[in-house]
Amino acid sequence: MRHRLFTLFFVVSAFVACNGTGRVSRQPLTPVQLSKAEPPSNCEMVGTVAGGGWSVDEAYSELRSQARRKHANYVVLDGIANGVFGRAFRCPVEAPATAATAAPAPRAAGPACEPECSPGFTCVRGACVSACNPPCEKGQRCDADRACHAAP
Repeated sequence: MRHRLFTLFFVVSAFVACNGTGRVSRQPLTPVQLSKAEPPSNCEMVGTVAGGGWSVDEAYSELRSQARRKHANYVVLDGIANGVFGRAFRCPVEAPATAATAAPAPRAAGPACEPECSPGFTCVRGACVSACNPPCEKGQRCDADRACHAAP
């Protein structure tokens, strides 16, 4: 009896996995863009994601997998600490997935920085922090392109 139940379970599981067609169902992967730039203003934040592994590629792959599970298609890379982490957003498909040409989205939550942050810094939760991540080393400065450059 136990053998029959196991066989029935196996057959039903195989049928469901194959979607009743004899072929394993493979849905196309949702492309997930990773960026340091804020997303377009019409995107909705769906949560945070993190990835780790033995290599950067593995960490990014895990980050993308977590974003897909949250139905996100854009991730803002916020930092590196025992892997990579960031904020996941769901952006309309017809909207461009890059924010390189778009103006940064205004921050809806959190207090504004007063006075405005200096060049190379950005306002996060009411505090001016380095726009470069990771922060620049001694003798370097963070420029508007969010990259470290030699200080003049």
